[in-house]
Amino acid sequence: MIVTIGGKKFELTRKVCHSTLGIIGRGTVTVEAKFQDGPPDKLYAAKISWPEETRPNEAEVLREAMNSARGDTDITNHIPTVFATENFPHCTANVRKALGIPERKDGHPDPRVLRVIVFPHLQPIVAFKERFLYSWLECVRCVCYQDWLRCCRL
Repeated sequence: MIVTIGGKKFELTRKVCHSTLGIIGRGTVTVEAKFQDGPPDKLYAAKISWPEETRPNEAEVLREAMNSARGDTDITNHIPTVFATENFPHCTANVRKALGIPERKDGHPDPRVLRVIVFPHLQPIVAFKERFLYSWLECVRCVCYQDWLRCCRL
């Protein structure tokens, strides 16, 4: 299936990398994708979800984090790169309106929007046999750094 996300054409494959489909939640599914204008062997991960409209856009949060890092590689090397993103006009508010369901009431979620974010596909840490320990230590260092920052803000 060929789709356009953020003005870029991708072929979504049938390989599901992650799925949290359920009655409750954002219904997130991540599938492999190939950029139509890129090398055929380069893979991307397309994260498809239905977050509430009021939820901050993950791509914007990551862009802001990258700007706040000011080139500090201890931070920027651990922030995912957003290759493309788009909010589609398919919103649950349209369905509610068409069915005559009143606006949000207390205890009910806000309308949801179809959001797709495309990242470069990453290899699992176990794929790095020669660098596994180094990669694992980088993960630990990143988590410890986040904890340290959290403590400093208190």
